[in-house]
Amino acid sequence: MARFYLLACFAGTLFPFAAFGEWITHHGFSPILLITTIWQQPLALFAWLDVIVTALVLIIFADLEGRRVGMPCRWVTPPCNLLRGTLTWVTAVFVDAASNAGQWSR
Repeated sequence: MARFYLLACFAGTLFPFAAFGEWITHHGFSPILLITTIWQQPLALFAWLDVIVTALVLIIFADLEGRRVGMPCRWVTPPCNLLRGTLTWVTAVFVDAASNAGQWSR
């Protein structure tokens, strides 16, 4: 399972950044145009709001649950979440659990 989670993490990084890279190549780096485009297209707005809400929920969850269980390095969650996204943190948790369970050899 750990390899599956790592593969999902790479795919979850590659596909969105490939699409974003294509947009940047076509339109150039224009934050104003990006925000305007998002607000003009309801499906894009839906997707971005979903990502933002999910990121905030993950950061809050990781902080609260990390305090409860005494998780070290709770500070890593917000930067990972903001730089790469939710899937990175979730994948790291599952890969850690799988490696602790000895599933790397399976």
